Amino acid sequence: MKNNSQDEKKLEELIVHISEKCNDHALFGKILFFSDFFAFQASGKSITGTDYRKLPHGPAPRRMKPVLEKLETHPIARRKADLSIFAAEDIELVNDVVEQLQHMTAQEVSDMTHAQIGWRLAQLNETIPYCTAFVGTGSDPLTTADQVAGRALEEALQ
Repeated sequence: MKNNSQDEKKLEELIVHISEKCNDHALFGKILFFSDFFAFQASGKSITGTDYRKLPHGPAPRRMKPVLEKLETHPIARRKADLSIFAAEDIELVNDVVEQLQHMTAQEVSDMTHAQIGWRLAQLNETIPYCTAFVGTGSDPLTTADQVAGRALEEALQ
């Protein structure tokens, strides 16, 4: 991350915004993941600038826990998100992701995240490379060659 405080502010405000739009708090991490990775796929940069790690039930922002703890000190339902720090197209993308995912079951959303090459490539607790947003999904198991090529691509893009 280049600007940690700005990225953390974006993550915080996006969580507040998503909480206004979606009642299922279990989807926060997945909504953020898809929003950031779709934005990266479209523009070459994520919305929040946060890294995501592979967890057993799907990807989650590395900074999710401290940001949620900070938000607990001033309840998120009592204020509106400050969307002025985002581009309009970023909020539109997030709203589209919320609309698509909030009508799905937790298992369906989990299956979607687990189908992502980046999630399949990463080891548990490892960062999911943004560059995998360009690869898409696949149902076949990743071969050793796929894993080596994916890691080489990640290193080349850093």
